[in-house]
Amino acid sequence: MKIAVVGAGFVGSAVAAGFQKSNPIVVDPRLGYTVEDLVKEHQDLDAAFICVPTPMGENGSIDCSNVEKVLQVVSAANDQCLLVLKSTVTPANCKTLSEKYKNFVYNPEFLTEANAVHDFVNPFMHVFGGELSKCLAVEAIYAKYSSCKMNVPVHYVTPEEASLIKYGINSFLSTKVMFMNQWASLCEQYGADYTKVSSGMGTDPRITTSHMKVPGPDGRKGFGSACFAKDVPAIINEGKFTLSILREVWNSNCDTRNSYPEPLPREKEQHVEFNYIFEENLRHP
Repeated sequence: MKIAVVGAGFVGSAVAAGFQKSNPIVVDPRLGYTVEDLVKEHQDLDAAFICVPTPMGENGSIDCSNVEKVLQVVSAANDQCLLVLKSTVTPANCKTLSEKYKNFVYNPEFLTEANAVHDFVNPFMHVFGGELSKCLAVEAIYAKYSSCKMNVPVHYVTPEEASLIKYGINSFLSTKVMFMNQWASLCEQYGADYTKVSSGMGTDPRITTSHMKVPGPDGRKGFGSACFAKDVPAIINEGKFTLSILREVWNSNCDTRNSYPEPLPREKEQHVEFNYIFEENLRHP
C-alpha cells in the first residue's frame, strides 16, 4: 500500500504520524517536495490524503485553489488513486469536487491544534463522504495501515453531508463560545465567579464544560485562529438566508476580536480577518 500525505501543516503532520507504520510519502513545497514530484516518482500511488490549506478568501469565503490543484495533478497522473480530502471545504465545493473526480472521498478532520496527533489516532467518530465502495476502501486503509481507533461510530454519507457535519459541529461550538463569553460578562455584572458558574452549568451532561473557557485557549475572548474563524463566515456565505443566528454570532465575534491590536500568527497564515460584517437585516428575497 503506497500512501501519500499532501500538506505538512498541523493536520497533515497528524495524519502522517497516524499512518507512520505504512511509511507515508509526505508532500509539501516547504519540505522541497511538490505534488508534481510525487506523481513523477510514484505513479502507482494507492491513496492520497490531501491536507492543504483552504485560507479565507473574499468576503469570508474559502479559497479552494490549493485543493483543486492537488486533485487535478494526482488524478491526471493516476486515475485509480483514492483522493481522500481532509481539508475543510464547504458543501458546494464538495459537490463540485465529487462530481469532477470519481475517486473523491471527503473525510473531514476533527482535530485540535494543541493535540492534533492524539486527536487523529483517538477519534470520537469517522466520517466518510462519497460513493459507498470508495468510503469502505478508505475505511479499510485506516483499519490496516493506521494507528487510529476504529471501534467508534462511523458515518457513511454524501460529500455534502460530510461537509455539513464538519461545519455544523464547528458552527455550534463557535456559537457556544460566544454565548459563554456573554455569560461571563453577565457574571461580572452580578459580581459572580464565572468559573464556578460555568462549572455548574457544565455539570449538565447535555452541555458539558467544553468551549467554556473565557478568555479562550489563545488568551483572547471570542474565537479566532484558523478553524472556527475561517469556517463560520464560509458557511454563512453559502447559507446566509438561513443562518441568521450564526450571522449574529460572527458579527459579535468580529466586534470582540477587533478589540485586539494584532492578529495571531495562525490567523495571518490563513488570511483570517474580522472585518467582514454580514448584514443584520438580510432576509431571503
